Amino acid sequence: MGLRNRKLVFETLESREMLAANPIITEFMASNSNTLEDGDGATPDWIEIYNKGDQALDLAGYRLTDNATDTNKWVFPSNVLGSGDFLTVFASGNNTPDSAGNFHTNFSLSADGEYLALIDPFGSVVSEFGMNGIDYPAQISDVSYGLAMDTTLTNAVTPDSSARYLIPSNSAVDSIWMDPSFNDLSWQIGTASIGYENSPADYAGLIQTSVPQGTASVYVRMSFAVPDTDTILDKLQMKYDDGFIAYINGFRVASANAPALGAYNSVATGDHPDGLAVDYVNFDLSQYSSTLNVGANTLAIHMLNTSSGSSDLLSVSNLVLTSGGVIEPVVIGSLASPTPNLPNTNLRASDVQFSRAGGIFVNSFQLNMTAAPNESIRYTTDGTNPDINSPLYTGAFTVNSTQQIRARAYGPVGQVGNNKTETFVKASSSVGSVTSDLPIIVLENLNRGIPDREFQDSTLALYEVDPNTGLSSLAAPADLTSVIGQHRRGKSTFGQPKLNLRIELRDNFGEDQSESLLGMPSESDWILYAPWTIDRTMVRHALIYDLSRQTGTWAPRTRYVDVYSNYDGGQLTDNDYVGTYVLMEVIKRDSNRVDISELTPTQNSAPDISGGYILQVDEPEPDDASWDSARNYPSGNSQFIHVEPERIDMTQAQVDYIRNYIDDFEDALFGPNSTDPNLGYQAYFDAEAAIDFHLFNAFSGNPDAWRLSTYLTKDRGGKLAYGPLWDFDRAMGPDEDDRTEDPTKWMVDEAYFWVTQYWNKLFQDANFEQRWVDRWQELRQTVFSDANLRATLQSHTDQLTQAQARNAARWGSGIAPNGGPLADPGLTGWEGEISHLENWLVQRANWIDTQTISPPTLGPEPGNVAVNTHVTLSAPGANIYYTLDGSDPRADGGGIKPGAMLYNGSIPISQTTEITARAKGSGDFFGGWSGLVKGLYSIEVPADATNLRITELQYHPANPTPAELAMAPGIEDNDFEFVELHNISNDTISLNGVRFMEGVSFDFSTSNVTTIAPGATVVVVENEAAFDARYGNGMLIAGKYTNDFSNGGDHVVLVDSNDQIIHDFTYSDDAPWPTSPDGGGPSLEVIDTAGNYNSPSNWRASSGNGTPGMQTVGQPGDYDQDFDVDGADFLAWLRGYGTSYDGNHLSDWQSHYGENTATVSALIGLTENNSPNYSSELSSEASIGSLGFISLSIASPLSSGPEKAELEHAASVDLAIEQLQQPATSNFSLEQAMISANSAQSKVFETIDDRRTDDEFWDAVLEEDFTIL
Repeated sequence: MGLRNRKLVFETLESREMLAANPIITEFMASNSNTLEDGDGATPDWIEIYNKGDQALDLAGYRLTDNATDTNKWVFPSNVLGSGDFLTVFASGNNTPDSAGNFHTNFSLSADGEYLALIDPFGSVVSEFGMNGIDYPAQISDVSYGLAMDTTLTNAVTPDSSARYLIPSNSAVDSIWMDPSFNDLSWQIGTASIGYENSPADYAGLIQTSVPQGTASVYVRMSFAVPDTDTILDKLQMKYDDGFIAYINGFRVASANAPALGAYNSVATGDHPDGLAVDYVNFDLSQYSSTLNVGANTLAIHMLNTSSGSSDLLSVSNLVLTSGGVIEPVVIGSLASPTPNLPNTNLRASDVQFSRAGGIFVNSFQLNMTAAPNESIRYTTDGTNPDINSPLYTGAFTVNSTQQIRARAYGPVGQVGNNKTETFVKASSSVGSVTSDLPIIVLENLNRGIPDREFQDSTLALYEVDPNTGLSSLAAPADLTSVIGQHRRGKSTFGQPKLNLRIELRDNFGEDQSESLLGMPSESDWILYAPWTIDRTMVRHALIYDLSRQTGTWAPRTRYVDVYSNYDGGQLTDNDYVGTYVLMEVIKRDSNRVDISELTPTQNSAPDISGGYILQVDEPEPDDASWDSARNYPSGNSQFIHVEPERIDMTQAQVDYIRNYIDDFEDALFGPNSTDPNLGYQAYFDAEAAIDFHLFNAFSGNPDAWRLSTYLTKDRGGKLAYGPLWDFDRAMGPDEDDRTEDPTKWMVDEAYFWVTQYWNKLFQDANFEQRWVDRWQELRQTVFSDANLRATLQSHTDQLTQAQARNAARWGSGIAPNGGPLADPGLTGWEGEISHLENWLVQRANWIDTQTISPPTLGPEPGNVAVNTHVTLSAPGANIYYTLDGSDPRADGGGIKPGAMLYNGSIPISQTTEITARAKGSGDFFGGWSGLVKGLYSIEVPADATNLRITELQYHPANPTPAELAMAPGIEDNDFEFVELHNISNDTISLNGVRFMEGVSFDFSTSNVTTIAPGATVVVVENEAAFDARYGNGMLIAGKYTNDFSNGGDHVVLVDSNDQIIHDFTYSDDAPWPTSPDGGGPSLEVIDTAGNYNSPSNWRASSGNGTPGMQTVGQPGDYDQDFDVDGADFLAWLRGYGTSYDGNHLSDWQSHYGENTATVSALIGLTENNSPNYSSELSSEASIGSLGFISLSIASPLSSGPEKAELEHAASVDLAIEQLQQPATSNFSLEQAMISANSAQSKVFETIDDRRTDDEFWDAVLEEDFTIL
């Protein structure tokens, strides 16, 4: 079933008639990002059905469709929809009910606009959007579309409402106190805002009626009136600590943290954190409307505390009723707010249009505001949101000083538009002409003074760099404006004149508003980091974060910006330029940042309670909820701090879980089985993440590592993991901190990185230490190579060459760059700072190399080689041990693995061989073994564009089904992505060196599959567990790629071992490309492996959810896809010549046709001895002649008059294939052959389209004699 609510009879505004059952679509949302979750926590599109009639009906046989020509697309099962009932169906494409039983259609809705209809069992349309061939319009994310209703919401009980309450001491009234007839005149009088609080003052201003400290149970009664039968229940809004039970006229309608049966001595079954208790929680009451009476009614609340020892108790009630009906005649459009399972709102009024966007201005101007015809505009200039009583806009007015204007449109019958805010900042003429090679941010707080540690209301205007000029300009319109909150941040840097700021983008109601800034993923929370005297290069944070992301591990994205901040209320002047900043992402749980599961207060048992958590190790602030573990870690002044969820938003069960988990991890780490993979620390701890985290901090010499700005995460079902990285301004030999001045020392305290916190015990594990060495030497080939370190640094400094001079001029000699001791000779100032940093990085990396044993080198380079190639290994000063079976020559714990061979001469390659080797010796710091070296030497035919083809691409799969989620919990739609490759040759081919370079990243050389048999397929997947859940586990899977295929189209590049292109194409999710693969379930399948992969006509939608492992593409030359290369394929080639096929495809047909002949069909008309034309299907056989021509022997039955005679005709038609391959004929398309004959000779005439008009060519090719037999 769908989300369903029972309603009272719902009247229209016209006189009511007997309607019988009358289901209609009242509302739908085609881009549901955050509005409504299904039973599995996903947010698919949804459609609301409402029974407008006065009779119930069974929806069995009714259908929903998004295709006007397919009225049977999705059929309702049996489900009774009562009179006045609403039913929400999710349009997810899954076609499977979710875990809550909600219906899901087999199609999803298009946000770009399409058709939507409800069809009755007889095939008649009863409700539709997108009539008369005109699609419904493009939709806005989280804005619903549907029928306007004249709905009125009434707060029947408010926090200020009068109430009677009792603190029960026995069970005398337990079963009757909630009844409407109960006499409560002896109870105490108060309001609907009741409770007590000791400390802190979280509930200040909420509690109007106080009860004694230690109260655990309170009965509260409030009266309210219902005017008529059209009024129904909407929702109960509750602020509560810690639980409650709500009754309407004696019927239990809502509860939280409550027992099944309430009694005088009942207590809350769980806690509701203070941080959540101050916000309303909405409880949908629409299904209980039948409990209402016209006239007097009673809302009863049983307040519940966790115990008499609790420090606080709270209940604040707000009961909302609704009434109204569908506006007649029907009005359709975007609704003011989405209301699934409830009566619709009126339509949204239009958004007010300002004649000028917000941002800076120099000269006074006239501001015009417009809305749709028949709409009025209300506006304010004091920062408050406008309402119907705000000043009425009557005409343009002058703006001559800094001013914030908020405006809203109102329609003639109650429509309400969105708030629109623009802030206009008066600037001096010099500021108004400023340009920069960086984006510019302007902060204006409307004379609120310098920000402090608490959020301050402000505004932001962003000016991006024009790609045509390479400059941003304050004379141009702002690219983005937003209301924001801002506050100062930092510890040691808090007092610096150049303020470090935390920025929170907000909507007009003060709620978080996500926006994409400068190409970074959309979010609301950002940092404006202010480099000062420590990092005078201004790049240290951004550089390390960039290097981290290059390893595939998220670290904050960054952008360099120039900033103006106006805090004094005057006009924006040159003095308000505050220098160059780094705009960066905040560490926050988000699918594009710290991608872990969200943990809500309701998730208090396994497996949900296991994640996700973000923790910080730092010196806590006074308000931080911090703690030490049972073993007193972390040591010193540092403690663990709850970051996300914040402690105030966590239940006690969640607090206990994560703290106990850390204690358990420590017990395992320091216990007798510490290194045991199942009993030791690895059962609780992500060692790979820890190694990368340690490596970045040790490499950079970060002196704050481990004790400050250190983050850990714990995902649901995952292990405790170090990261993400944060705060590196004091690393890499900066100014004013000499602890990492020398790149050839780990730090001033040489042992710090290896003995502090958990690291001392971890590095006692020989395997952990070896993994560190392995990872370092692996990254030295890529991210930490000298070349990449220089190039990455250069990519940052190139952006700051001009800006650094402006920044230095603004702040003077006190922060001016002064070079560095490692700078190249002659370089000073900022250039010297950059040179110092570059040389520090390279010297550091090369010094760390000397602390490890160098890995062996292999010659020749691994790859595709000839049989009997000899491979040599070299590691001066060390022994080399190797294996040929892919295993590590190092034994667990550090010894030599049995079977490992000591290298003493070249290794001959007689078959495909993988050499795995290490050097063994002693290093300056790390002893034992070098990193692992692997080399695959393949003797098969190398893969290239002639034998390896992509045959299927699943770029936007359907959402997971409940069954799939049960098999692979936590998976999402993108986890089902895959790409399939097919060996189209008759040889086993080597994938050694084959790589995906764009679209996704994957190297077959180190994959699970390095060869493919003739005709076999292999897939590369996004998530192997998800793939197995949907498609089974019998297919050849090479491994998991990194990155994702884009849902909106992507560029895919596959290269061979010689870096030659195998594939280079771009797919799309828009027509004429097949559109059903865009989230509907099917994949993209190639039609012709020799065809044009950039052509939409060479792709089709698969059946089902894709067909990995199934041969859906024939061999080369099989152009009609019947898995047989025959004469029919020649005609298919002719028809597609110049569009889908070219001369190379003809060669494919010829080479695979062989000596066989097969039947081809053509529509041929015969004229003989002036007889009438006849058309018949002629059966022909084709063969390749010795001169490269095709001979067609044509035989046909021919009817002539009433008497039938069978004539056999034969003709020799030589088609000049060589001529057909020339560019001049590239547009040829054969559609029909006509034969005309007389006694002397016959001529063949071809009817062709206008893509080939060379008559002499066709006369030469097609004029042939034939003989009547």
